[in-house]
Amino acid sequence: MEIKKQVFSQLDRLCKKEALLCSNTSSLDIDQIAASTSRPENVAGTHFFSPANIMKLLEVVRGKNTSHSTLAKLMMNLSKQLNKIPVLVGNCPGFVGNRLLGPYRSQSLSLLEEGSLPEIIDAVIHEFGFPMGPFQMADLSGLDIGLSILRERSKTDPSIKNSERSKIMEIMVEAGRLGQKTKKGWYNYEPSPGVPGAGRAVPSPEVKALLTEYLKKSNFTPNSQEILERLLFPLINEGFHVLEEGIALRSSDIDIIYCYGYGWPRWRGGPMWYAENEVSLQVLLQRLQHYSKQYPEVPHFKPAPLLKRLVEEGISMKQFDRKRLAQLSSKL
Repeated sequence: MEIKKQVFSQLDRLCKKEALLCSNTSSLDIDQIAASTSRPENVAGTHFFSPANIMKLLEVVRGKNTSHSTLAKLMMNLSKQLNKIPVLVGNCPGFVGNRLLGPYRSQSLSLLEEGSLPEIIDAVIHEFGFPMGPFQMADLSGLDIGLSILRERSKTDPSIKNSERSKIMEIMVEAGRLGQKTKKGWYNYEPSPGVPGAGRAVPSPEVKALLTEYLKKSNFTPNSQEILERLLFPLINEGFHVLEEGIALRSSDIDIIYCYGYGWPRWRGGPMWYAENEVSLQVLLQRLQHYSKQYPEVPHFKPAPLLKRLVEEGISMKQFDRKRLAQLSSKL
């Protein structure tokens, strides 16, 4: 943050007064960055998704002082020039997309702690329709980056602070298994004709040996449905939290973010649409309550108050979105 403030303070002095100053990072507070300038109304987040030349999504992040003019220029002008699909989101750690991803990643590591293997977990997510599972995705972004984020999140998330998952990540990083950039991470990467980048991902005997030695537990083999629910339901539950807080304005915004930024299978409509139309909100609530009893120390399984209210009052996501937009319109 200190480096970011220094850079933005310099940009503030050097750039013309009407220039917009935007930050890509989803782990630093936009309002703190804006406070280092004399033009906080011109400061916003522009969160691109990796690889940025391919992924269509652009999260436009409004700070508490970001002007409507700045947001309009980013949403209507810049995004179109760059051929991106913009979604307006609020300012919080992770914004919307990465904030929802936190519980997903957390549960993938919990399954490892219990003795499952990366390729088993990834196969379930791939079968669901994602282009890759959490461990292949971690290899793509870099395990050293993931460890840094995990350490930061552990300051506020007791389920991470009191678990072994940080130690597992540390062991991987110390072993030089940083992901695709070192051709070894949760998977080994072998050259393969027609496969670009690091090559073909193959299960790693070394990783299995590391996990077996460190955890000293027999292989854990939950069924595919349990793996899917433990990864996706906490992600969706976090979606209800960001809706309630106003970080996401509509459930459809979350669906757009996940379809265009995270590879959610489009025929499943996005996490919030999937929750209501394929799972049902009643079943989602029941399953979260089930896992919350089974893992009381994990806050991500505790059902969001908004989810409970929608189920109790029989309100659909479409009705919620319409009511939210009506409330916003009345304030303009």
